[in-house]
Amino acid sequence: MSRLIGVTDHAVVRWIERAHGVDVPAIRQQIIGHVARGVDITERMDPRGNVTVVLDGVRYVVRNHTVVTILPALGR
Repeated sequence: MSRLIGVTDHAVVRWIERAHGVDVPAIRQQIIGHVARGVDITERMDPRGNVTVVLDGVRYVVRNHTVVTILPALGR
């Protein structure tokens, strides 16, 4: 019986980038552009030290000036 093989998020991103030609650095810059404006406006932190910026139906969670996750907006 074969063993199950896992795949890390890092490997998935590299596969998307290298096997499908997706420009990950350009996407990173696009996210930074969206979030930077919102962080400047909303510098309010939740109890965990996160700043949440909601733009175009997406929640960007920022911790220590780094986007740590992206979620659908609440209620979607």
